Amino acid sequence: MLGKLRYVALIAMTLLAATLAGCGCQDDPRLKLRITGPHEATVGTPVTLKATLIDNNERASALNPATVAWNAQPLDSSTISQDGVFTASKAGVYLVDADQSGVKADTFTITVTDGFAGTYKGVMSLSMGDQTAQIPFEFTVDAFGGVKGGFEHSWNRDAHIKATFAGTVADDGTMTTSGKATNSGDSGGVPFSSSGDITVNGKITGTTFTGGLNGSSDWVAERQ
Repeated sequence: MLGKLRYVALIAMTLLAATLAGCGCQDDPRLKLRITGPHEATVGTPVTLKATLIDNNERASALNPATVAWNAQPLDSSTISQDGVFTASKAGVYLVDADQSGVKADTFTITVTDGFAGTYKGVMSLSMGDQTAQIPFEFTVDAFGGVKGGFEHSWNRDAHIKATFAGTVADDGTMTTSGKATNSGDSGGVPFSSSGDITVNGKITGTTFTGGLNGSSDWVAERQ
């Protein structure tokens, strides 16, 4: 009889151990939590992450999403729901953590880029004296909303203009930049050079920029 009771107790302990292992308790070193999902996203676009319990044999266990505690940093520009839906309000590198009943996942990194990133090219009209020319211009928006661009043109063998500008694109597509334009050349055998401040401002909608130089609004550029 005593042997039978010991046998029953052994079975009960085995079942309890299996149950604890299945719950993902922190005192079971055989389990780890793994986050999967995209490592890249764009500003304002939700992406879904998934947390999975993995044992030492790389076997996955189903999880109730309600039992996973998510956390995303920085807090001031990101949110993550109980279901693992992550959204960022500005470009940057974000760190996501997950915890299931004390089992913690390795930190998951998401790089969020500006949705307007790319190189934009267009042609603008510019005048000097009695000359007017159609001049190509371009600028690049980087992954974090930074802008760099410029244009240059030779009016003739004696006169040349070169301009560069830099700035940022806001989350709503508003582009604000400033820079310098330099006119140089030779007048009657006398070299000359003069510089002035410029701005190139406007807005990107979809893949199209509209705006202009120093307050004008006649520039149009398309993302390549």
